Amino acid sequence: MRPRIDLQTLIGCQFDRLTITDVKRNEKGDIVARARCSCGNKWRGCFNSIKRGYTRSCGCLNAEFKKRTFNLRIKKKIYEKEFWESLNTIIP
Repeated sequence: MRPRIDLQTLIGCQFDRLTITDVKRNEKGDIVARARCSCGNKWRGCFNSIKRGYTRSCGCLNAEFKKRTFNLRIKKKIYEKEFWESLNTIIP
């Protein structure tokens, strides 16, 4: 049988953008953590998802990634449009 984790040692630990503020066990024996994200938001969920790396932030990381990729797609479309327009001016 696995040794049980001392939950108080987890408080203050940082996992990517989340810093653990409170840890408890629920009625099923799972570890439920409360954390504060580096952006300032609060997060609550299963500690195993943090430990295994499935959860890295409160959701702000995903939003930043989507915003960055959206901007890259827009830039790509603009460059393609300019490229085809420049070809049309070279070749009548």
